[in-house]
Amino acid sequence: MIAAIEAARAAGETLGGAFEVRADGLPVGLGHFAQWDRRLTSRLAEALASIHAVRSVAFGDADRLVSGGRTFHDPIVTTEPGGRASNHAGGIEGGMTNGMPLIARARMKPLSTVAGGLPSVDVITGESSRGHVERSDTCAVPAASVIAEAVTSIVLADAMLEKFAATAWRQLKAHMAQSAVRS
Repeated sequence: MIAAIEAARAAGETLGGAFEVRADGLPVGLGHFAQWDRRLTSRLAEALASIHAVRSVAFGDADRLVSGGRTFHDPIVTTEPGGRASNHAGGIEGGMTNGMPLIARARMKPLSTVAGGLPSVDVITGESSRGHVERSDTCAVPAASVIAEAVTSIVLADAMLEKFAATAWRQLKAHMAQSAVRS
């Protein structure tokens, strides 16, 4: 990645790319199965897509694996930890966490502020011109991945507070412990 960024910088180019966010140890049932604005997939996709230059968000293997249902879905089994032999869904099914690791992936476009400017049009004269360039990072993917961890944490914390209805840390921990015993 570093070599590709350095080569792009030397060429006066910018790069896009992808990053992945993972969260392990989440309780089963964060999110909501029916209400569109409480589904964890919707909330996470909105948060991740709000990061500048992000153009797609996928969970689990959704952006890699396009196949039949028998291949893609994660059957429930009793022989594996977490009750699943695979995690193609990325830890979210029906808008809620399923106890498997949450895996979200986002792809970013290359930044448009390239050295020398992109072809453009002078809005006053209508003539061809070059876009204005102040400065540009060569690749924002590393920085965006840190932001993605933060917004994912915020969404998950919000979902935890909704599920466990706590107003204090001690109360939240007690509610989570009770939930773990029941599942």
